Amino acid sequence: MQGEVGSLGARGAASPDGGPAKRMLAAGDGWSVHEVDCRAGPSDRPFEERHEGFSVSAVLEGSFTYRSDAGHELLYPGALLLGNNGWCFECGHAHGRGDRCISLNVREDLFGEIAAGVASTSRFRFSAASLPPSPKALPVVAAMEALSSIASSLRCE
Repeated sequence: MQGEVGSLGARGAASPDGGPAKRMLAAGDGWSVHEVDCRAGPSDRPFEERHEGFSVSAVLEGSFTYRSDAGHELLYPGALLLGNNGWCFECGHAHGRGDRCISLNVREDLFGEIAAGVASTSRFRFSAASLPPSPKALPVVAAMEALSSIASSLRCE
């Protein structure tokens, strides 16, 4: 199903709670792609958030720590952050200011359909918090980066 393309103008404004700015790039029935731009730094205290749906986020700029039930990782450009629906997490920036990611979010029931076809179970959960940069993941990260400048619903799907 073709989704709706979000504004491709300037980066979104910070959220009312002081969290990262999110800019919708595209969305459809059960999925969305956002650019997430965080400007937090070493003096900013991490706060708890919760994944709404399953997510795979490509880290494009900056570095940050990510802690969830799946583990504690230092993420940097090229890494993929993996988020399980409903799981709480915290991000911190002890090593520098800010980061930018492109995040694919998938509603739980749709993710279950995808997982059943790929992993033979609709109850699949990510067992790790992230995947490190790798030559195999590079095309995925590059494709997600391209979405931030030339997003189209068809391309996102």
